[in-house]
Amino acid sequence: MVAYCSSTKRIAFGGKNGTCVVHELRATKTHSLPSHNGPIAAVAFSEDGKYLATYGAEDGKINFFQTSQSFLGMGQAQLKLAKSQPAPTVSVPTTPSGTSFRPRLVWINAKSLTLMLPEGREQRFSL
Repeated sequence: MVAYCSSTKRIAFGGKNGTCVVHELRATKTHSLPSHNGPIAAVAFSEDGKYLATYGAEDGKINFFQTSQSFLGMGQAQLKLAKSQPAPTVSVPTTPSGTSFRPRLVWINAKSLTLMLPEGREQRFSL
């Protein structure tokens, strides 16, 4: 799973090993965030780039990481776990044609998001 934040110029990759890797394109720095006990099914930055959310479909957890830049954007950014919440566990279904519906995280405001699941199910989470 991949997410891009245009305001902070960061890319986040959710790995099968439960680690989220965040690349800072401006500073060419990389951060590894141990996040889940299984594959990361979805990642998303908030619109302002202040938060990164990760969803682990197997461990049933959503993690919110606070992303903060040092003073005046100088130096290394800090990424820390702000909140962890229980979430539904799901398996990613595959259709006969081989396609699948992947869970999605969609930010609805600065501190709330919706987890979109297969079969049209949705659940909201807030910081």
